[in-house]
Amino acid sequence: MLVMRELNHEEQDSLEAYLHNYDFEKTKIDLNKKISFGYYDEDTLVAGITGKIEGYKIFYIETLFVSEKYRSIGFGTKLLGLAEEAAKIEGAKFIRLDTFSWQAKDFYTSLGYEVIGHYEMSEGVDEYFLLKKL
Repeated sequence: MLVMRELNHEEQDSLEAYLHNYDFEKTKIDLNKKISFGYYDEDTLVAGITGKIEGYKIFYIETLFVSEKYRSIGFGTKLLGLAEEAAKIEGAKFIRLDTFSWQAKDFYTSLGYEVIGHYEMSEGVDEYFLLKKL
């Protein structure tokens, strides 16, 4: 009998592995390389970027965050640059990401990312999808 329930962390990881294996069967591309960098103030993480290279050599930026105290001094630009270079070294051809209207769309477009789609979630709140060719 089939039952539906919420997945725990281990099951979520298994689900991602199932998809990764399926994608590998279809594409013969085995890329799931994680890339991450962070800035620390002593032992406290104050800014960082995480992402992974997926099938077809696309680097997906999962998270880029800079604490308010450290914004507008170049940390985001430096982190993004480091991640782009690491992705190039790993063979990535594109970078993709998503951001919301209150986040960093203008930051990304100023660095060469192109908005390839968006939708309005509610009045004044949009989600944007961006892409950059490396």
